[in-house]
Amino acid sequence: MSRSYFSILSFLAATCLGLAAASANQDSELFDAAKKAGETEVNWYQSHIRTESSEKIGAAFTAKFPGIKINVFNSTAAIAYQRVVQDLRSGSPQADLFGTTDVTQMVTLKKQGDLEKFVPENVSSMVPSVKQLNDPDGFYTMTYAALVALTYNVDRVKENGIPANWTDLIDQKWQGQVTIGSPNYSGTLAGWSVLMKRLYGEEFFDRLAANKPLVGRSIDDALIHLNSGESAIAAGDVASTSRNIAKGNPLGINYPSDGAMLLVGPTAVLKGAKHPNAAKLFMNYLLSDDAAKVIVGEYEQSVSVNAPAPPTGKPLKDIKTQSVTVDEILKDLPAIKEKWRALFESN
Repeated sequence: MSRSYFSILSFLAATCLGLAAASANQDSELFDAAKKAGETEVNWYQSHIRTESSEKIGAAFTAKFPGIKINVFNSTAAIAYQRVVQDLRSGSPQADLFGTTDVTQMVTLKKQGDLEKFVPENVSSMVPSVKQLNDPDGFYTMTYAALVALTYNVDRVKENGIPANWTDLIDQKWQGQVTIGSPNYSGTLAGWSVLMKRLYGEEFFDRLAANKPLVGRSIDDALIHLNSGESAIAAGDVASTSRNIAKGNPLGINYPSDGAMLLVGPTAVLKGAKHPNAAKLFMNYLLSDDAAKVIVGEYEQSVSVNAPAPPTGKPLKDIKTQSVTVDEILKDLPAIKEKWRALFESN
């Protein structure tokens, strides 16, 4: 091999070691600062991960950084945001960290000056498709990712007929066999519907209606209809579907060739947080390789490029994804919701 080849390898190795050292230094500094300030807990308000899984992440953090407990408040994005806003208005925020599945909430808090600027060192190991969605000014970072893919009942769909892309949902051969949630009730389906409009235009929804789908509210309503065999294919949440597969349900996942829907969730330190150093330490931990192992073990999608493959499915770095911007959601979602009501919820 050429000398230049070894020079490149040496440079890459030095770079990786440098990034790891930087993260270790940030952790050490924040941990010391938290101990000196008597910060023994972090109040984490979030709508990213179900309570049981988020508590496991918190316990793993405490095992690594003894003396700092993570108090989890898990709820829908709307409820968590309402509590955060009420506390901020009273001048006494109870949450140290706020994580939401609704990026527009974080945009609003940033504009109001309610967030503290902080860039975790571990952003260096984020999957590029997620990293590019971080706040360019450093006030919030994407610590959570979820995927919507094609899901199906393996007993009803034979291997050579597995749906390959999103247009299968509007293919007449699947008429009466599709199940779907509603963008009027599910934030996940709201983002997905904006993506479908961008990819295939508003006529996508007309053709979907013509296929006579079984329409629910939550994206996870599709699991009920797939598990029972009442429907054959759906747009489904990969994490929820994976947990169902692990329980023995007859489900399968296929990542569409036109891109699985990537949904991200930002986390930020609130201005005036009572435990700012501990909160920043935990925020960096959420992006760490250690946290990735716990997150993947709960069938969730880690945003780290070093994350192992989940028990069911693929690591995020190996999946073709599509995402939508905040501007697209604000611009297109209201009209899509109205169209959806007219097509599916008028009765």
